[in-house]
Amino acid sequence: MTGGRSWRSPSGRNFYPEEISWVITAWSIATKKSSVEVIHGQLQHFTNTVPPCRGMQLPDGVLLRHTLSPSLYFYLRTKIEDGKIKSRVFASDSPYDRQKAEISEVSTPMFDAEADQVHMEKLERLIREWVDFVGDANHTERDFQSFVMNDRSE
Repeated sequence: MTGGRSWRSPSGRNFYPEEISWVITAWSIATKKSSVEVIHGQLQHFTNTVPPCRGMQLPDGVLLRHTLSPSLYFYLRTKIEDGKIKSRVFASDSPYDRQKAEISEVSTPMFDAEADQVHMEKLERLIREWVDFVGDANHTERDFQSFVMNDRSE
């Protein structure tokens, strides 16, 4: 390569200016592919749950309609960032205002064992808790019910 300045990676390899753009492009493609795969996996997961949701895949997430509720929609806006799968979860009573109320953000390190499955379980738990929270209050003995956001600290 050239005798110019180089950048040293954490693994100890030297990258020269000609190589940097190729490395950034390859990393961007890998990251984009991963986020698309995660989003598609979320759609598949939630359309096969019991009860199933109806869903639509969007470029940056998934729009879900809870089938047992007359007008309850969830928007999962997912990205890969800093080595983590991050999904911001929104709830709405309309598919046209999908970011009406942010419920929480779920974050899972993407290099952990079974990261996709763990992330799906966190999302499903959050959505089920929200459905219970906004559901019919006739079956509860309390006048006021609170919603606890367990994964807020992540």
